[in-house]
Amino acid sequence: MNRYFSLIPVVIIFTTACDQKAPTVESAPRMVKVAQVTAVGNTQQRTFPARIESGDSTELSFKRGGQVESLDIRQGASVAQGQTLARLNAREGPATGQ
Repeated sequence: MNRYFSLIPVVIIFTTACDQKAPTVESAPRMVKVAQVTAVGNTQQRTFPARIESGDSTELSFKRGGQVESLDIRQGASVAQGQTLARLNAREGPATGQ
């Protein structure tokens, strides 16, 4: 039994060594058309007036009315929760009457 197991690797080596590989045929390169791109002298550039707006925008409001004194961020900037975005003029307070 042990003799048969020792012959298995020898048989495998001989069978793989006898395998004939098919000759590889290299295909001819494909022919392509080549064209040179040149800029045309009469190119036109068109400009259209437009305004791009975000699909998800948020309206802001303050607890009291007044004029905006300073805007602390720029348009399109990322903001964090609790960050001050704008300050109102402190001199204009709510009207108090008697």
